Amino acid sequence: MKKIVIICGLVLILLSCSKDSDKSNDSWSFTWTHENVVHMATGAAAYATQAGVGLGSNQIIATMGTSSQPRVSIQLSSLNPGSYPVSVNTNRFEYIDDAGNDLRGATGTVTISTNSGNKLSGDFSVKLIDPSSDTTIITGSFVDINLHP
Repeated sequence: MKKIVIICGLVLILLSCSKDSDKSNDSWSFTWTHENVVHMATGAAAYATQAGVGLGSNQIIATMGTSSQPRVSIQLSSLNPGSYPVSVNTNRFEYIDDAGNDLRGATGTVTISTNSGNKLSGDFSVKLIDPSSDTTIITGSFVDINLHP
């Protein structure tokens, strides 16, 4: 009986320790600066073909806090590495600012630097426009965010 307890205890220890090393592979970041305020996403992902879940294909999103509403939404013509010129009609960029205003990308570039192993990395610099035609700049980067098929 003592041997069974010892063996069960060792198995439990081995199983609980083996998962810790896997957590380092889930390291990602998505940060941006708008009007001199640096923001850090609490959730981010890219979707290749997820139109059925309310997102378009080739879409990158970032959320903050407990809200599921994306603060940053980028919909590109492709998620392959390369530079994508932003406009209000193609390679769309949408941003909800700190006041809750919906801003759209007028010009700028989103660059996908790597798309490998279901992870996506890149950066962006976009001139945003609001409904009153006022403009501001947003810059940022994302590293190793999950890419869903």
